[in-house]
Parts: sequence; structure tokens; C-alpha cells
Amino acid sequence: MKMLTKFTRKKISRGGKTHMEITLTPPNEPRDKRPVCLVLAIDMSEGMGEPEKRYGFTEMYTPIMSRVHSAAYSVIRELGDEDIFGCAVFNHEGFVCQELIHPVSAMVPDIKVQVSRIEPHGGRNIEEGLRQASLLISQRALAGYKCQIILVTCGKTDTILKGKESLPDICKILRERGISVSMVGCGQGYDMHSVIEMTAAGGGRAHHVQNYEHLEEIFIREIESLRKESARDIKLTIKSKPPLEIGKNLNGYPQIDKRGKSEISVGNLCEPVSLYFEIAYKGSKNENVDMEISSAFKEEYKIVTRKTEFHNIEIAKPKEEVASLPYDSKVLTSWLGAFTACTIKDASIKCDKCKLSLIGPSLEKAKIETTNLSKIYAGAEPLLEKCCALIEKEGKIFFKNSLGIGENKAVYFELTDSLRRNSKKTIKNLYI
Repeated sequence: MKMLTKFTRKKISRGGKTHMEITLTPPNEPRDKRPVCLVLAIDMSEGMGEPEKRYGFTEMYTPIMSRVHSAAYSVIRELGDEDIFGCAVFNHEGFVCQELIHPVSAMVPDIKVQVSRIEPHGGRNIEEGLRQASLLISQRALAGYKCQIILVTCGKTDTILKGKESLPDICKILRERGISVSMVGCGQGYDMHSVIEMTAAGGGRAHHVQNYEHLEEIFIREIESLRKESARDIKLTIKSKPPLEIGKNLNGYPQIDKRGKSEISVGNLCEPVSLYFEIAYKGSKNENVDMEISSAFKEEYKIVTRKTEFHNIEIAKPKEEVASLPYDSKVLTSWLGAFTACTIKDASIKCDKCKLSLIGPSLEKAKIETTNLSKIYAGAEPLLEKCCALIEKEGKIFFKNSLGIGENKAVYFELTDSLRRNSKKTIKNLYI
């Protein structure tokens, strides 16, 4: 995997800022050629039997579970003979629906019969769903296959957890075993924050579904991504000494900051991604600061590779006009694109249909921060004005259209996807 770091400029004034772009490019072809082990964990609680309420119409009674059945049939057809498939279901308890099996053509009808027997009833215990799905994946499967659990639910857990671990903790344990966990939240009833935390810990992806016809597309895309992943368990570490401060990555990857070190869990990649950071200097001395940027990842099963870069950030002398110095406009443009997308994404999740004014302050603050960058980058005013206009325009969608919570979830996940899937190209096209 290649790592390339760029800055708007490597000189920063006291109390000033600079911006950084780190591009991670995995190999074109995965070296880990193991086949796929896919286990579906399907919520079979009473809520999954309700009709889909797409666009507010319910004349045609199509239960959510029927759409899940169809999506499961499609993903079974997508799997190869060398892959293995299993299915667990859960309400207030967990059950095995289908033991691990090769979905060869002769067995597909029997597998479909097993899945078709899933009928919604009872409560909902997501912990049981995760545990049953994980029990299906043996040590032999872990060694010979790329393993993934896709959990589908339409609501929150309504049962007290049996163990000491939280749901994200369980997902983290599964990830450490070599099993990634992706989540699909259906409708408006599920806990979005819990889904985000679980997938962050489990190294998978989170999806929101308002139109249940998209379930099939999500399942197949998950399989394709799993096959193509050429770098897994990627962790990015940035070390710097105070008073240099590294901001949170705009892509929304989990980040832990502690004692001059930032650790970012990127997860698995099958295509390039660019991460964006703001760097601030809050000291009073003129000493230059060194930065160490390293990445750890797996291109082959259990073999960890590391790459490291060193950079020196120069601190400007007193009264030196840093704003007039040359800067990399391409990096600034890409960073602003990510910042715009991240601002709208965060505003969408804070939006409450009954209290739309809650997102106003965050958007205004973002516009002020964007405008203030003109003090750092001379000549960037037209670009900064365009960003402010976009933030205001997109933000007004929440006010004028009075979007409901379900639509806001869709906006959140769509923008998260843009920030993490070939983000440099996607964000530039969408926003700047």
C-alpha cells in the first residue's frame, strides 16, 4: 500500500493553521486470495413484519422481511461455489437459520427454503444476533476465508445485555478474531449512534435503508468490497509534539488523540482514500516541529506491514507574513470539499424535525471558520465564499423541506460514504 502526504504549506505562524491530506492507495489486486465467508444476522422481531412506508404510502402491503428474503436470495446467487454462507436470526433470542454451507447450485434451493421460513415475531436482542452469527464461524473458517457478518435490524435492542461487553465491544472482539461487522438499519426506529459505534468497532460499514429495494444492492456491494479488499485492518498513526495539535479527520474514521499521538482506524480498503486534517499551532516559541506519520496494514493474511514518513513543520518568525506565502491550492480545495461535506453531514444528524433550529449554530460556526481562512491563505476568498454558499444552501434543505429523521439518516450515510469511497475524486466533483 502506498501512502502520500501533502500540506497546503509546511510553514505555520504562531496561533495559525495549516491543512494536510494523507492519501492511502491499496494494491490494485488483493494478495489475500481467500474466498468469502458471509453470515447474515437477520432481525426477526415483530417490527420486521410491518409494511414498508416508503414515501408515506402503505397501500401495497410489503413487509420489510419480504425485502430481506429477496436480498438474501440475490446475495446467495452472487456467491461462488468456493465461498460459504450462513444465516442467524434473532428476536429476544438467537437461532441458527442456516449452518455454513457452500452455495453450489444444487444446494441453493434448500438454502432459500431455510431463509424463506424466517417469520417476524417477538422482541429484539441484537446481542443474541451477533453471538449466534459469530458461533457459526469456526476457527477453520477464519483461517481459510475472509469472514464478514452483515446484521440487519429495524429497531433498538429491547433486552438487557447478558454479558459485561457492550455491543461495540462485542464487535471489536469479533474484529480482533478476523470477522468484520457491517450493519444495515431499516427505517427510522433503529439507534443510529449505536450502529455507527458498532461498525466503527467492527471494521465494517453502516447503511441506512429507507427504500427496501436497495437492500439487494447493499448486500452485493458488501460482498464485492470484501472480495476486492487489498489492504485490511489499516491503522494510521500521527505523532507530533505539543503545541502542534492535530484535528479530527474529516472522513469520520474513529480517532483517538492522546499525548501528542493520534490513532485513526481506517479499516479495510479496496480503493484509494484521502484523509483530511487541520493542524493548529498554539505555542509561543519559534522552534520547528517534527511529525511522524505511519500506517500499519495487512496485505496478506496475518502479515502486518508498516510504512513511515517524517515531516518538519516550520514555525514562522514574529511579524512574518505567512498568509502571503505560496500554498498548494489543490490540497486546500480538497480539504474544503471534505469540510463542506463533513459540516452538512454533522448538521443532518443533529437535526430534529420538531426543533429544526438546533442545526443553525453549527452551520453558522462552520461558515465563520471558513471565512477566517482568508487570513491564512491570501487570494483564496472566491473559493471560501463558494464553500460558505454551499454550506448555507445545503443546510437550508433541513429548514425548508422539514426533513424527517429517516431522511436525515440517509443524508448522513450518503455523505459518510462519499467521504470514505475514493473521497478525493468524489468530494471534488460534488462540492467544490
